[in-house]
Amino acid sequence: MTQELERPLAPRPDHVPAELVRQFDLYNMPGASEDVHEAFAAVQAASPDIFWTPYNGGHWVATRAEDIMAMQADFENFSNRGFVIPPMPEGAHRQVPLELDPPEHAPFRRPLTAALLPAQLAKLDAGVCAVAVESVERLVPLGECEFIRDFAKVMPIHIFLHLVEIPLDDKAYLLELAEDSVRGDAETRFNAHKAMHAYLLKWIRARREKPGEDLLSKLINADIRGERISEDDAISYCTSVLFGGLDTVASMLGFIARYLAQNPEHRHLIVSRLDDEPFLKAVIETAGPVLPEGDTALAGLSYRICLNAKKPSGDCTPDAHSDAIWTLQGAAFGGRGARAGGGATPRYLANGPGVEMMKV
Repeated sequence: MTQELERPLAPRPDHVPAELVRQFDLYNMPGASEDVHEAFAAVQAASPDIFWTPYNGGHWVATRAEDIMAMQADFENFSNRGFVIPPMPEGAHRQVPLELDPPEHAPFRRPLTAALLPAQLAKLDAGVCAVAVESVERLVPLGECEFIRDFAKVMPIHIFLHLVEIPLDDKAYLLELAEDSVRGDAETRFNAHKAMHAYLLKWIRARREKPGEDLLSKLINADIRGERISEDDAISYCTSVLFGGLDTVASMLGFIARYLAQNPEHRHLIVSRLDDEPFLKAVIETAGPVLPEGDTALAGLSYRICLNAKKPSGDCTPDAHSDAIWTLQGAAFGGRGARAGGGATPRYLANGPGVEMMKV
């Protein structure tokens, strides 16, 4: 459990039924430091499908796949605006494309999708393998390592800085900002974003004046409905991609390594079939969060804004004020109709089926 911080609790709004209030702090869940998914599952098992908590400014929590899918598909009542809890301070740049709703979202997402298609990523195979081999060989003589620090955070930033053609010498500074951007309080996150904006500005202005073939040039010169993306949105876009890419990849590698460490029979099976390409492809594709049969919650985390403050569902009209809602997706065991193997096509999801949907 993380250290308890003294934070004021939000008063219960009049429209929130007292019986739906739970004392839940998403940043201080019992057991999360040992197994975050078990901690999510415990909250889910002990709570109503949808409840309200006074922590972190006060917000709703949705715990069931059917509700979460409905909310994430209904952008008219559940917006991506202000999707972090607690909210960023006034004056923070919008996070592109994460805070955009349809139809604005698609034109911003399209350049990143095109740049990361399999054919484009295949060109990086040799470089990625070289970084991975170098990292492992450096650790072997030590006999041990702190996996996240010594490997999981090393490989992604090497690859990302290669993609955007930014000096590798800056990696320590960027990793520190990435950590602050996702694990700090609201002020720390805000300052990390400001610092990243300042860092990226010189690179963005240079590549807008003289574009190259790198990922940074493609994103910051993207055509958005017939016009070049604005400088402010370009900076925000690159900040979101950098922070998200570094932290998400490191976290996923950490979960995979933890699973293999705790399940040696699976680790031994992979080692015994390293030359079996179809087998390895299937392993990689199902190493992420796959939705098997059942009806609990999805994988990942998502933050939404309920535009109707009267109740957190999509069957009502927008009210004059809004509530935050957090979807408990880390409990992660499935949704109706999703299957892990055979029959219906599996759904591979990272951070929910909204703006962060990814199918492998």
